[in-house]
Amino acid sequence: MPTLPPSAPVQLETVLPGDDEAIAQAFELGCQFKATLGPQMRGAYEAAAKDGHLLVARSGGKVVGFALYGVAYQRVRLAYLCVAEAFRRKGLAKRIVDHLSAIHRDLAGISVKCRQSYGIDKIWISLGFHKRSEVKGRSHAGHLLTAWWRDHGHPDLFSRQDPPLLRAALDNNIIRDLGPSRSRQGASESLALVADHLMDQLELVVTTSVRREIADLEDGPVRSSCEQVMSGCTSLAPDNEAVAAAQTLLLEKISPEYGNYPDGRRDEWDLRHVASAIASKLGVFVTHDSRLISVLRQPARALGLRILEPADVVVHLDELTRAEAYRPVALLGTGYQHTALGSEQDQGVEHLASTETGEGRRDFLLRVHSLAIAADTQRSAVMDPKGEIIALYATSQQGFTLTVSLLRVASHPLRDTVARQLLLILRNQARAHNLGAIVVDDPHLGPTVQLAMLEDGFQQLQDRWTAFVIDTCGTAADVERDVIAVARHLDLPEPPPLRSTMPAVAVAQHERKWWPAKIVDTALPTYVVSIQQRWSNQLFGVPEPLWREALGLSREHVYYRAATGGPTAPARILWYMSGNKPAAPGIIACSQLELVAEGAPEELHDRFQHLGVWELSQIRGAGDGRHRQALRVTNTEIFPHPIRLPRLKVLSGSRTNLLYPFSPRKIEPELFAQLYQEGFGRHE
Repeated sequence: MPTLPPSAPVQLETVLPGDDEAIAQAFELGCQFKATLGPQMRGAYEAAAKDGHLLVARSGGKVVGFALYGVAYQRVRLAYLCVAEAFRRKGLAKRIVDHLSAIHRDLAGISVKCRQSYGIDKIWISLGFHKRSEVKGRSHAGHLLTAWWRDHGHPDLFSRQDPPLLRAALDNNIIRDLGPSRSRQGASESLALVADHLMDQLELVVTTSVRREIADLEDGPVRSSCEQVMSGCTSLAPDNEAVAAAQTLLLEKISPEYGNYPDGRRDEWDLRHVASAIASKLGVFVTHDSRLISVLRQPARALGLRILEPADVVVHLDELTRAEAYRPVALLGTGYQHTALGSEQDQGVEHLASTETGEGRRDFLLRVHSLAIAADTQRSAVMDPKGEIIALYATSQQGFTLTVSLLRVASHPLRDTVARQLLLILRNQARAHNLGAIVVDDPHLGPTVQLAMLEDGFQQLQDRWTAFVIDTCGTAADVERDVIAVARHLDLPEPPPLRSTMPAVAVAQHERKWWPAKIVDTALPTYVVSIQQRWSNQLFGVPEPLWREALGLSREHVYYRAATGGPTAPARILWYMSGNKPAAPGIIACSQLELVAEGAPEELHDRFQHLGVWELSQIRGAGDGRHRQALRVTNTEIFPHPIRLPRLKVLSGSRTNLLYPFSPRKIEPELFAQLYQEGFGRHE
């Protein structure tokens, strides 16, 4: 057990990916307190480190405290806060939480759930948290939990609603693991699904088919135990015809090596369980049945369902929640259209009225019609393949801002995806007209749109939402000057001072919040990454312009490469398009790098299939060996003036390794600024 000499300094730092010693020490410390922290998995610590979400306190080279957390929906979700016994009552927990708030100051706050029976309410209060609600836990004991919130002073939605949950169907083997005995092999991983801190992130679902199988169990005590577990889960009863249709589709997609499937009663139950989850429109099915996984994982994924083991759900929960809400690949090539709304189409939008906020359909139609005849107002809509309008917005330019008088998204399976796409369209529209801000003053915004705006960096003041659009590539002082100018113009609070010494995570958050701002004199690195023309064409529409029936470029993409070195996230990426046909090589675009993940091709394909166009066979061909690297990028900017090889030679000077960057190359901030400005035709 570490001890604290009176003069021993304690330093706080964010663990970098690959720092195995720090990860191991934090995991070991967490295991010492698993009676209060809950089940511990090394993979959760490794995943947190990869995302930059493992903050540790070191003394004498040893980890003596840590915070493991996630970031989603503009909040920090604190999973574990742990301090070694010898370091308690010395203010270390407060230092860790204060530091966490400091590096994520632009997020709304920090949330955490804790059992009331621990009797540590005074500790949470001393750390700056206040009670928000109470809820019963999902563990067998059903402990009462308190939801705590530490606010960062931003107006938000969190007092009114929680963000959407990831809904996951449970197989019967998982339900048996969660029973009172909990002695089955592998049960410890299943128990992590009911950890207290996951209460507001993970909704556990049991379908009718699983209930029927459990009802057939001959072992009475086991059956009773399973029924007790299921009583704390959400029940779904999908339509029998929909289940049968899903079974047929699954059988059509099963590999020929399982030609006799289903072979026996066990296989028949498995097939029906997975089909029921698909028919229930769920995104995740949890099991550790090896045969079910080997036979049905890929067919189910093709139908929109991920079959995962419990550890995969817990380790990648934030990512899975995000994937559930944001599925741009579902829009591509499916007939969705983004178009101007004609006056003759007004009667087709009445379902977008926000009746839950007291808006009548007649009043809504009158408002839509008044916007049609308003000077300088443009109405735009998104239509599904059937020609039905699923989103509608109206914009006008008012001085320094793009004003959005109407912004609606219908209740639709892709509503979260459409909402995020529309916000990017609005940012690009404001940028194209040299406008410094977007102001949304629709008084009847729905929760889907509001949550999307929170995640996109909008702030709410009274009845309007505002986002800064800072088209500045310069120093922290340059960007701060322009942000302050916009804030003063809109009579908004000025942001805290920017510093060139900010950590990379903080810089990346500012650049997302104020996109397309680029703060170049900071720790946020930039890499030049090579991409073949066939992939730049499919991902970015370069060099061949792609006409897509959807909403244009997605906000997020994933790119695969060999697992040899590579960039670290967060960072920026300049894309070097290789090859000579049909276009000359050169730098064509800039993206924000959010995540670097390594793993087997099958694992990466399962995690990121919702984002991209890569087939499993293509991921396998992206390198040698057992593993590949996935780069998840967002907010890609296509350069209107690509930097071709001859010009790149001039700008790069002696940096010849940039001319043919077969592996990612880190470049200096000054060169990035020069290349970025060149790509937008701003060179002198």
